[in-house]
Amino acid sequence: MSYNTYFDIGAIILILVLATHFFTTQSIKNKETVMFAHMLTATLFAAIFDVLSASFGARYGEVPIWVNYLCDEVYLVATNGITYVYYAYIYILTKKKDVGFWRMVGVGFPYVVEIVLILSSPYTGWIFNYDNGSYAHGELSIFLYIVSFGYILASIVRTFVFRKALSKGRAGFIICYTLVMLVMVIFQALYPTLMIVQYGAAISCLIIYFSLENPAAYKDPELNIYNLRALYELYHHGVRSGRHFQVFAIKVEGLKDLSSLFGLEVQDEILQDVADVIDAQAQEKQMFRISEEEFCVFGKKSSDGWEILKSNLGNRFRQPFVFRDMEINLGARMCLLQHPQEWPKADDALDMIRLALHKATTDSEQPIVLADEMELEEGRRDTYIIQAMKRALENHGFDIYYQPIYSTREGRFVQAEALIRLFDERLGKVGPDEFIPLAEKKGLITEIGAYVFSEVCTMLKREQLWEWGIERVDVNLSGIQCMQENLAERLIDIMDAYKVPYKAITFEVTETAAVISKTALRRNMEILLQKGINFSMDDYGSGYSNTMTIIDYPFSDVKLDKSMLWSAMGNTQAMQALKHTISMLDDMGFEIIAEGVETTEMAAKLQALGCTLHQGFYYAKPLAEEEFIQLVKNC
Repeated sequence: MSYNTYFDIGAIILILVLATHFFTTQSIKNKETVMFAHMLTATLFAAIFDVLSASFGARYGEVPIWVNYLCDEVYLVATNGITYVYYAYIYILTKKKDVGFWRMVGVGFPYVVEIVLILSSPYTGWIFNYDNGSYAHGELSIFLYIVSFGYILASIVRTFVFRKALSKGRAGFIICYTLVMLVMVIFQALYPTLMIVQYGAAISCLIIYFSLENPAAYKDPELNIYNLRALYELYHHGVRSGRHFQVFAIKVEGLKDLSSLFGLEVQDEILQDVADVIDAQAQEKQMFRISEEEFCVFGKKSSDGWEILKSNLGNRFRQPFVFRDMEINLGARMCLLQHPQEWPKADDALDMIRLALHKATTDSEQPIVLADEMELEEGRRDTYIIQAMKRALENHGFDIYYQPIYSTREGRFVQAEALIRLFDERLGKVGPDEFIPLAEKKGLITEIGAYVFSEVCTMLKREQLWEWGIERVDVNLSGIQCMQENLAERLIDIMDAYKVPYKAITFEVTETAAVISKTALRRNMEILLQKGINFSMDDYGSGYSNTMTIIDYPFSDVKLDKSMLWSAMGNTQAMQALKHTISMLDDMGFEIIAEGVETTEMAAKLQALGCTLHQGFYYAKPLAEEEFIQLVKNC
């Protein structure tokens, strides 16, 4: 029988090129990459010994018979090992916990049986033999095809069943590989002389490499060290496997400002110097760049090794970095995450690390900051709050409070602001200043915003407060909500569903939200304004409020932050600032609302300055819905 080995030769060349790049490029070391290395090795050996087997088989009698048997055995063991290793690769990818040795032995039991049958064939002839002077299939050779088909079909089933454990792209590439292998195995079974399986396996390895295991995907392009993606992979692998490791973090202050101060060339040079310094001190430990200024080092638990690293780095950062004739001083904050097992998710671990870095100092003489000890309770509380918010969304557990706004001109309440409150049995009262930032960070704020607005519209539909003198209710929009292109349409749909008049709602937007969502916010405002819905600039006068913001956007109202009023009550200059701010806003045609009015003196001063809309405890505290409605109807 004459065999066509051209496809095998092509597979050998392809795998050699791929393996050279894979093994010479620094890659993260985990079980996935180890299994991929096994896949490359099995494919290479299968292709090489397929060629040798065909060549020596054609010269049967010219070479010792043991050479024929050896080549065929290695070829069959390697070829059938490809499908096993591939299934093991899928198994590891879709398994949340680390896969132990005996579990992998169990998964590979059919392959072990194959090996036994193959290696015993020189004596039994079960898989192949040379009884008639040429290669011939044995009576159990069909078993090899059955096992190969079984592993391939099991790979397809496992990929489908556990698809949620994989990204869409990764699942797609896995299915692609599996189908290629399936077609090649079928083709090989139908046309035994056309040795194409290894070529198909080589093509599939190429697909996996550039889509899933490419080392370049785990490298920082500027510094050629591991990146954030690599940190996530290794962190989760370390936690799953129960590995005893710790994470040392460094924040180099001033790095991100170098390009604006000195230019890109200086920034690149100093950045590389900084990375080299950290890498040299970290020695054999794995180093990652996770942001412009932040680096992490992975290593084994050590009683004093991390303190030595901190001391050495601190000593180096006390000296300037030199570029040509310039001396550039940089500071370094450092911390240690001692117990990563407390934080199974890398996102949570990074949150703890960054919080600790923020509280650390650049003084290398100080003991190393332990992220665990400092942030453990705070981190746990954050986790509890996130869980409480999710429960509140599912069970309508958020409470909506309303704080009335008083008009001194009309002598009654004319507006109200909707405020969200969270009470949890475990945590007690949780203030919005605490849970709103977490909601924004964890992607819950959009859902919470929709919840609040739906609750407000439900109340307005039922109570029709405009008949009781409450002309409108102010509802806050978060910065993330303002960034949504379809926000206006979604808000209008909710109002239409509850048949709430458009004029009964005013949306409050902070300057920060306006700045970070310019294009989307402007579009949403224009659509809502056409419906007769007004907008209010919230917290004006706090932080770095910019008058241009209220000029650039079509706000009808401006809410003065309570800090302006409180400062003015004890400071002559602050009072002048408040006076001129109110005068300016009034001249510009804005309706002005003062927040934080708590005393008769404050109310009188605002009235004298021309501000007639007051919100604060002097008039009414935020009230639960029933109390608010009773107040409105009894006034």
